[in-house]
Amino acid sequence: MKIIFANKFIIFLICFLFFFTHEVIADEKSILLGEKIWKERIKCGYCHGPFGNGAGNPRSPGNAANLRETQLDRDLLIEVITCGIPGTEMPYFHKSAYKKPEICWDMLAEDMGEDMPKKGKKTLSEKSIAALTDYIIAKIVGKGKITTAECEEYFSVGSKRCEGFRQREQQNQ
Repeated sequence: MKIIFANKFIIFLICFLFFFTHEVIADEKSILLGEKIWKERIKCGYCHGPFGNGAGNPRSPGNAANLRETQLDRDLLIEVITCGIPGTEMPYFHKSAYKKPEICWDMLAEDMGEDMPKKGKKTLSEKSIAALTDYIIAKIVGKGKITTAECEEYFSVGSKRCEGFRQREQQNQ
């Protein structure tokens, strides 16, 4: 009886670990893709700042949403990236937004009038939007003050761009 229980437990454990590690790997791939989209394809830091604190330069120094403090969940972040925010500077990035009504609130471009969000310079697939959202959640949302370690992870170890963060941390010690 103990052998049968032990065998079932081992099988359960192997299955659990396989599925769990598969999800972690998939998430890590998605986060890495999202990082590439954030930094290179869409260049979100242009408005939101490299660390998502809303201090983009020169597009919107301090005027974009501070994603470090956002209360939006994953679904709402996807919606904002997909459809933009009507009446604001936040563009939409889904390639079919406002062309197919089921994508953005059953609305087409002609329904939006003056509130029509601008189209991002580049568009994204649903997979890319999900990856960008995964990156934002993993690396930006809820992270508090920007640290030297975070800056160096983003740019490079010893980067001059991180000097202000190093000085602040030294002053606070």
